[in-house]
Amino acid sequence: MRDKADVAETFRALSRQIGRERVRWRYDPIILNDSMDIAWHCREFARLCHQVAEYTETVTISFVDSYTKVKTDQIRPISEAEMRETAGRLAAIAAAHGLAVNACCEPVDLTAEGVTRAACIDKALAERIAGHPILAAPDRNQRPDCGCAASVDIGVYNTCANGCVYCYANHSPASVQRNRLRHDPQSAFLLD
Repeated sequence: MRDKADVAETFRALSRQIGRERVRWRYDPIILNDSMDIAWHCREFARLCHQVAEYTETVTISFVDSYTKVKTDQIRPISEAEMRETAGRLAAIAAAHGLAVNACCEPVDLTAEGVTRAACIDKALAERIAGHPILAAPDRNQRPDCGCAASVDIGVYNTCANGCVYCYANHSPASVQRNRLRHDPQSAFLLD
């Protein structure tokens, strides 16, 4: 995890360079277990809101998905009641810091808790920033609850060496290592 001052400084720099409305913050995945309960998330979320609220307008939350290849005792299914309680409490914390909260790809409608649906690749935001309409259809390659516009992803599966237990994008440490050896920092692409 990054140093607390480093997080705030990164947001401050981005906000100055590109504008507060363009800086996006994600608080995800929300994992509930014995050590990370709802109270823990509320404390951490409040701490982060305090650090970054003046440098962004919105925070996107997402609850961990139980993908088949992500099986670990550190992640358990989250009930709808837990989602609603967590979302409502995080929305109240965010509102106290002047932030709006939206949720990425959640099958549960959380608007009653003060959380709108997210579009990580947000056509309306892009049009507002650009000052004109943008020709972009909904992304048909995403999950059914996704609100994103079609885009080109610069990321590549099997490239991140962080080793997060909730990661669905890596198949094995060996595949990550092979791909990282193929990376050319001078290339326009993550992997040629």
